[in-house]
Amino acid sequence: MGRINRITCSACLREWQCRIGCGLMHACLEDVVSEFPEETGREITEQIGTEEFPVFDFAYHCSVCRECNSIVSVPILKFPDRGTEYMGRCPGCGGVTQLITDLGGMLCPVCGERALSEEEAGSWD
Repeated sequence: MGRINRITCSACLREWQCRIGCGLMHACLEDVVSEFPEETGREITEQIGTEEFPVFDFAYHCSVCRECNSIVSVPILKFPDRGTEYMGRCPGCGGVTQLITDLGGMLCPVCGERALSEEEAGSWD
């Protein structure tokens, strides 16, 4: 089960909700592939080939999109045996996102202040 985090900027009062983790439906690689654009899905399917049970790690992560100045959830799929990783794009504008690794040290993408905080707001599956 995944969780929903609320990220708030105390300076400009902007708020975002991000899904983090994965749900039961993400246990099957075919369902995970559907979380990516069709072209990426084809690339993932080609990489796996005929392997019956490929080892993979999947979860949604919070990222920041510098194109639309938003904090969003993006899917990340990793194949540890192959050393490959696929990261989704911004669901709002399609822009390239940057994974958030340290929210406390990050500037708000809207106002530029170091005033972001995070709290758990729920769960999802």
